[in-house]
Amino acid sequence: MLTLTIFLTSCGSTIPKSVTYTPQPIDKPNLVLPDTKTLNMRNVDFMILTRDNVEEHFKKIEEAGDPIVIFGLTAQDYEYLSLNFADVLELLDQQNSVIVAYKKYYEQTY
Repeated sequence: MLTLTIFLTSCGSTIPKSVTYTPQPIDKPNLVLPDTKTLNMRNVDFMILTRDNVEEHFKKIEEAGDPIVIFGLTAQDYEYLSLNFADVLELLDQQNSVIVAYKKYYEQTY
């Protein structure tokens, strides 16, 4: 019983050491981004086929040894295709701006 009392009183009488906290700024990690490629578009030649010139274009294609394949779009669909391409370029530009902002933030020196 005496031993138990000594152990219990010894734990209660110990004053805990005070904990000191010194805040220190943490350095931002380096932002590692891969270099992006430059967009190099390939030339695409469109032929406008009408009832009047279709035979002429087919003849040129056959003489070149290329197979005749027709991808058809209405004028409205061609406009939508152009607008979609413009939307993709706009989104790429926005994403590039976000990446540049992050890069500037992380590479900024104090």
